[in-house]
Amino acid sequence: MVQYVLPEFTSQELYLRSVACEVLGVATKAGITWTTEENLNDHSRTVALALDDRELAVRLQAALAITELVVVHDSVRDAVSPQIGKVVQAVTDLLKLSDETDLDILNHSMEAMVDRFQNELLPVASQLTARLVSLAYALQERVWHSRKMRLRTASM
Repeated sequence: MVQYVLPEFTSQELYLRSVACEVLGVATKAGITWTTEENLNDHSRTVALALDDRELAVRLQAALAITELVVVHDSVRDAVSPQIGKVVQAVTDLLKLSDETDLDILNHSMEAMVDRFQNELLPVASQLTARLVSLAYALQERVWHSRKMRLRTASM
C-alpha cells in the first residue's frame, strides 16, 4: 500500500487517484493489517484530502474509503471526529449528486457516519435530516413514476 497505492493519491491522472481510494477502501474492508500506525494515518489523511478532489470519481471513492476506515479503525474515527462536519457535507453533496444520477452506493457511507458520529452531528442534525428526507422523497417519487410507466406500458 505504501509503495504502490499511496503515491497514486497525488497522480495527475484522475483514474489513478480514484483507484487508489478504491483500493484503500476495499483493502480496509477486507481486513488489511497495517505494519505501523503511521502508515494507517498517512493513508487516512490522504484519502480525507481526496474528498476535496476536483473530480467526482475521486470524491466518490474517497467517501467510500473514509467510511471503511472509520468503521474499522478507532484511531481514524478519532482523527475524523473534529472534522465530521466536512466529511458529512462531502457525503451529503455526493448524495445529492447520486440522487440526480441514480447512484445509491453512498447510502452506506452516510449511515455509517451518522451511526459513528451521532454526538458530533447534533449541531447539524436538522439540516442533515431535512436533506435525507428530501433524498428519500425524491427516490420514492422515482419509484412511483417508474411503476406508473410500467403499468402504462403493460396495459398497451
